[in-house]
Amino acid sequence: MRNSSTADRTSTSRPPVSTGRSWKPTSHAVIQVASDLDLVEVAACFANDDKAAVEQWINDGRVQHLSMATAKDWEAREPELWAVVVAPWVVVQERKR
Repeated sequence: MRNSSTADRTSTSRPPVSTGRSWKPTSHAVIQVASDLDLVEVAACFANDDKAAVEQWINDGRVQHLSMATAKDWEAREPELWAVVVAPWVVVQERKR
């Protein structure tokens, strides 16, 4: 069994999209996706490092780190959520009804 070092894990991770904003993956990198976007398409763009698409959504405010206020709102309302894991992110969207 191979011993994974921190350097090994870091080198295989995709870098975050650089937008000039504080956009760095953390241990709790939950990304909120606007309800008008296709969640699977957004996840695919993250996975394929489609910087242009992701930057456009970030600049439009349609993709962002999940805020504490939104997390608390979701906890209180218990809406149906969709999520896709695209390590190191989890992209989440409130399901439209």
